Amino acid sequence: MEEGKLNVLEPPVIQLHADARALFFEYWDHIELNLAPEHELALIKDVAAKASENASRIACRLAVFEDPNVTQLTDDYMRRGIAISNWHLSEARRLLLGSDVYPKLQRAQVLHNWLQTRGQERFSCRDIHQKGPSSLCQRATYKEALAPLMDHHWIAPAPGKPSRFILRKAS
Repeated sequence: MEEGKLNVLEPPVIQLHADARALFFEYWDHIELNLAPEHELALIKDVAAKASENASRIACRLAVFEDPNVTQLTDDYMRRGIAISNWHLSEARRLLLGSDVYPKLQRAQVLHNWLQTRGQERFSCRDIHQKGPSSLCQRATYKEALAPLMDHHWIAPAPGKPSRFILRKAS
């Protein structure tokens, strides 16, 4: 501790080169697009939503490690940060989706999200097949997704109507 000093960290400001900035926003757009309920990052949204910012943090740390006096982040560092961030995303997916149970619950969650956004209480298997999320267009897949929703009382069979259901309101 120095006398008369605040003794706080003063990290350097590292500017993004135009090419690095373009890569950052391209990656950010890619991540945002894939956070949608029926896309690949939907179930790791909490991890994936921070991926672009983490990629830039990683890129800055790599740059400072190689040159402690760096003032501008190049596209090369941003590419490396994005590559490392993508590796972390794939590991998160692998760890979270690795069991047999989790993909079934994932499909049920995708279906439930889609049903809620439709704004209609009643639906049929045909609705799911024709208008539902593309990941659930196969009969066996959407049938498998319906089972946990019925087990947990999120949906109920419509009285006297086979292959028709009622979405229950959250209480």
